[in-house]
Amino acid sequence: MLKLNYTDIGLFMERTMTNPERLIAQRVLIAMRLGQTLYVEPGHASFLLPADLPELEELEAALQREYNPNATIFSVDDASVEVNLSGC
Repeated sequence: MLKLNYTDIGLFMERTMTNPERLIAQRVLIAMRLGQTLYVEPGHASFLLPADLPELEELEAALQREYNPNATIFSVDDASVEVNLSGC
């Protein structure tokens, strides 16, 4: 699973080996025990990357291999590409 974290200092992408259903179930259980509200809903995320990023080909291959059709990469212009992800 690919996890995106947006913080005040930037965007962090993390690959987790936990399956999404299990991760969501764990988060729901934690929220219930803490008496906190947790919302889980389908969503989309997009972010720009430099088109000359050395690891871009590797990222494209990994996304196609593991996350297709939930992840796509489009060329925006000569300088950047857009990565689109969908999930919960």
